[in-house]
Amino acid sequence: MKWIIAALLAVSMAAGWYGYQGMTDETHAGMSIIPEKHDDIPLYEGLEPQRSHYTVPGDKWREIRSFYVENLPELGWRLTYEGSALDDNDPGNDSSGFMTIWRKEGFDGELQISGGYNPYEKATEIMFDKTGIVVQTPWLESIPDSICIYEDETADDCAKTEDQDIIRVLTGFVNEGIDHHQKTELDNVLAVIDFGDLEVKVAQPHGKEVYLQSGKGLKVMKPEPEFLTLLE
Repeated sequence: MKWIIAALLAVSMAAGWYGYQGMTDETHAGMSIIPEKHDDIPLYEGLEPQRSHYTVPGDKWREIRSFYVENLPELGWRLTYEGSALDDNDPGNDSSGFMTIWRKEGFDGELQISGGYNPYEKATEIMFDKTGIVVQTPWLESIPDSICIYEDETADDCAKTEDQDIIRVLTGFVNEGIDHHQKTELDNVLAVIDFGDLEVKVAQPHGKEVYLQSGKGLKVMKPEPEFLTLLE
């Protein structure tokens, strides 16, 4: 009798394993990295996989951000970039959430953890991505005394500003953009910023990522509300 029970238990465990494998393949289909398969990438309690991302009910992106900022360094990860709506005093931009980029010795590439609150789904959405090493080449060595912002490449008139706070913010965003080497059609131009020694075309071709183009190359960045508002 014992061996029959043991055999049934083994069959049950095997069936459960294959069922889990099938579920994993389906629910994680659009992910470049699966936290559950890495001992050094803990999964915040309550997050459930939804093919390309994870969700948890409610607005919890702050707690999730804090969870990873506090716990990943203890597992050998080094934070190389962080940006979030916590840096923005406008409560209307709260849903933009956060982005963090991590590196670790022995890990081939970088780990990106980002997310925010989706008010339509009333849930927080978190994405885990494994990417190549991110390079951020500074384009501007100093902050100019003034800049001109054109509506597009054909505009003759520009909005000139000497406000050092605005110029500093725009310079920072341009320098912190991530180098991008894939060919991209830059339609839907939002503005052209003339920094004096360098003109930077700003485009959002797909309504998502923002691309920066100049004589020094091409960059990509998150559609930060603060950056986009300053271009208006």
